[in-house]
Amino acid sequence: MATPAINCQRFEDAVITIASDVVDLTAPDDLFLDARFTAIYEAPAEHTDCAERLVDAPGLSSTARAVVGLAMQRVGLDDYLRIAEKALRGQAAGVISISALEMILIPPVTWGDALLLHFQDPRVSALLEQLLRIDGIEPELARYVSEEVLTGRAAARRRLQR
Repeated sequence: MATPAINCQRFEDAVITIASDVVDLTAPDDLFLDARFTAIYEAPAEHTDCAERLVDAPGLSSTARAVVGLAMQRVGLDDYLRIAEKALRGQAAGVISISALEMILIPPVTWGDALLLHFQDPRVSALLEQLLRIDGIEPELARYVSEEVLTGRAAARRRLQR
């Protein structure tokens, strides 16, 4: 059995390779063309600890950080919040760009909805309120979070789409 450090090194190597192959995330659904990404996305619980370690690791590209966040969209709320909170702390420390943080916390509409559907959870609303206090957050994202997510409108629409 491999040690966690070895597994996390494999995870990091995969994330870095995925990020370099995809180059940017203007079409994040293209990530599903990569078998390594799909494997992580389909079994995120196996990679949660590594994702939490990596999300604010020094020297990681913004694209790689976003890949970590997108790959973890299907993990349980508690684990996702640990990753998201670490990403927020990393942004406050200047390690994570605002664009990567935005992609981790509020991914594109075709992606996960952990925070969106749990808007009433005090931990989620506190995290989203903290996001709104960051200087430089995209105005459209700030409007969406404050007017749609925190009010429950986005969750209601998502439930209707299912």
